Amino acid sequence: MWDRDWRTHPAPAFTLYPADALAPVPAVGRVFRKRHTRLVMTWR
Repeated sequence: MWDRDWRTHPAPAFTLYPADALAPVPAVGRVFRKRHTRLVMTWR
């Protein structure tokens, strides 16, 4: 089962920032720059 086997593994986390905000650059992950927002995906 996923719950038993994978719940404790690393998973992505998403944080949304306004386009003009200073979004952190993750060591592992990616920043998706859009017209009005910055979506930061990190692994935790």
